[in-house]
Amino acid sequence: QGDMSEPEEAGPQQLALIIQEPGKPSQVIAKFLMMILNYRYGLDLIVAHNFVEAFSTIQKQKSEICATFVIQRKKIDSSTSLSALNAEDTVPLFLVLPAALMEEHKTLWQ
Repeated sequence: QGDMSEPEEAGPQQLALIIQEPGKPSQVIAKFLMMILNYRYGLDLIVAHNFVEAFSTIQKQKSEICATFVIQRKKIDSSTSLSALNAEDTVPLFLVLPAALMEEHKTLWQ
């Protein structure tokens, strides 16, 4: 007797949240990242242009967001902002920043 179980239903759609500041360098990096996340990993993408938009999106779709990416050229001043962007350590957060800012951001994680 064969097993005729029904196919599993797909879970909620997995989303990647990208926060990108305006400007040509950020747009180029964001488009490259979008291509990889969508074509390679099959993620749907949500783009926010500032942290306020991103926080609103996280509040509405927290269960579907599987990763958050921040693309910008200036320092992020608040560890509270970063904590909110990774949904209190439940969503991986990737910062795409100029190398010169990396040391300054390490202190926000400690």
